Amino acid sequence: MASVLWAGMVIGAILGALHAAYVYRLVADTAEASARLRACYYALWTFGLWLVFGPYVLVFWLVSVALYAVARPLRWRM
Repeated sequence: MASVLWAGMVIGAILGALHAAYVYRLVADTAEASARLRACYYALWTFGLWLVFGPYVLVFWLVSVALYAVARPLRWRM
């Protein structure tokens, strides 16, 4: 269980950093200092949420891939 937690946190950190960079660029498109400060705030929250919920995303993804692998051959042909 601990290895799944660590793997999810690493994947969450990678995806969170990419998503946070995107959010920062999206919000800080103006030259105002307040917009850049707000963009930092949103980017930090984005990174933090990905870090916290990364393990859940990983587990749900693994469960869905396993269920899809089982359900695909059993699909009815019409």
